[in-house]
Amino acid sequence: MKKQRSIQIVLLIIGIGIGLLVGKYLWDKGTQKAEVPKVVVEAAIEQQLEWQTSKVMISDKWTDEDETKDYLLEFELLNSEYADVLAVSAVEYRLAQIGSIVEVQYLYDPNTSEISHLQWLRNPQGQLNFTYDRPLVVLDAGHGGLDEGEGNSDLFIEKEMNLKMTLRMEELLKAAGINVVLTRDTDDYVSNLTRAELANYIKPDLFISNHINKYNEKTSGIEVHYSQLSDREFAQTLAQAIASEDLKVLRVINRRGDTPEFDYYFMHKYIDSPSYIIEYGFADHEGDAVYISDHWESLVENAANAIIVYLSLTEK
Repeated sequence: MKKQRSIQIVLLIIGIGIGLLVGKYLWDKGTQKAEVPKVVVEAAIEQQLEWQTSKVMISDKWTDEDETKDYLLEFELLNSEYADVLAVSAVEYRLAQIGSIVEVQYLYDPNTSEISHLQWLRNPQGQLNFTYDRPLVVLDAGHGGLDEGEGNSDLFIEKEMNLKMTLRMEELLKAAGINVVLTRDTDDYVSNLTRAELANYIKPDLFISNHINKYNEKTSGIEVHYSQLSDREFAQTLAQAIASEDLKVLRVINRRGDTPEFDYYFMHKYIDSPSYIIEYGFADHEGDAVYISDHWESLVENAANAIIVYLSLTEK
């Protein structure tokens, strides 16, 4: 009887073992069967869809004011009624102009004519291929927003005067056929890093930053600071063009940092294009402040004319 019970126990154990093996086999087989159709279906879809590249025109731009604060561009496929919206970086948002042409890529299903997986087409550096006619100038209205600047007087606030002068300079340069991009066109704060990133994104022929100086209530005159990538002779020409009998040139200078190979100013140091900072006079000097307040437009016109002549010569 004991022997018979032992045999039954052994058979039971063997049965359980066989059952486990069979179960594992069936599980593996079932898993394989479930995966095979998935692979086949994906392969079939991949054979149907084709990546397309198309040029699009920017038709609108706005900022989503929720927590993410996305920068959005609306665009239309050229020669098509298809329109859509994609997000961009803060710098790309500033660079995008209504009517700008860029490229997108997407999957196209010829059976349904549907577009999916739409995305910007970027270069190897991860940038959009903005196309700008040359010559190209980036104009920078110094300071802005919470940063009023130090060149303030009873007659004007530096950030406001900088913007007013920059917008007028933009008009004059565009009228002469020069393409212009602004680092800011309203009273908003733009970091120096963003200004430099914007310039380096499109590599302009010139970067011009407009400012008003301030020092000790006695110092007077125009200053032009130029970077090591810039043309010293043009910096001198620019300063002389702005100057008048009542507002002389104080100095034209490439101010260096602790070591000779580094520019002192952030904008010069981190912008990979010829850059110039124009200081149109000293806000704490009574004569300069009055002259800037009364003649700011002529100061800008003189500067713009010098830029136009310089670019016309360098383009030849």
